[in-house]
Amino acid sequence: MGKMIQAALCSLFALAVLQGCGGQRFTDVRAGIIAAKTDPARLEVINQRYKVGPPDELEVEVRDNRDLNARVTIRPDGYITLPLLRDVYVADMTPMQISEKLDQEYANYLKDSQTTVTVVGFNSKKVYVFGEVGQPGPQQFSGDMTVVEAIARARGVTTRAATGKVRLVRPDPDGSEKVFRIDLDDITIKGQSLANLQMNQDDIVYVPPTVLAKVGYAIDSVMWPFRGILTPLYGYSAIKNIGD
Repeated sequence: MGKMIQAALCSLFALAVLQGCGGQRFTDVRAGIIAAKTDPARLEVINQRYKVGPPDELEVEVRDNRDLNARVTIRPDGYITLPLLRDVYVADMTPMQISEKLDQEYANYLKDSQTTVTVVGFNSKKVYVFGEVGQPGPQQFSGDMTVVEAIARARGVTTRAATGKVRLVRPDPDGSEKVFRIDLDDITIKGQSLANLQMNQDDIVYVPPTVLAKVGYAIDSVMWPFRGILTPLYGYSAIKNIGD
């Protein structure tokens, strides 16, 4: 029985190693850096090119007319509801474009209106972080986020993370995808900030487990059906040892 278990563990270890040495093709990280610098979405918030959508939250301020100020959420149909103007369509517009549109609308009621629109809730665009992080899942994307920032927002990596093999998966409009391999140690320890790629909407960051962690997960999945039997035995053994 013991030899069988040892053989099974050896097989699981070999499988984990082979999976870790797979032949996945990666995009040259330098191409990702160049794309990030030239991508029009990189700093769209800073230079007022963020295009809003449902359910982004906006703050609208009308100069010298506090009663018209409002904080609104874009509805699924792309409209917001404002005092005096009622429903206004704003989806797929920048904050600056919305301000100009509202000024034109308010001109029918006010003299020399000046409207300021600010995005206070970035809810329509997402990026995703999975794998060995503290809190995997989707994150709000404001248009200016790096891989390290996304991982930090996910409460960092776990002790089981293979930090040298992080993957950034970037979907392309044609249905294909690019996969970048990123070494977090190069960024966080060696200070190679150029490798800290800017993220795009719908990007996926995957932090894989180490080989030993894969073995542990494999063993856990194999032993799971027997936990109901083994747990009482472990408990009895522990109590017996205390008694001895």
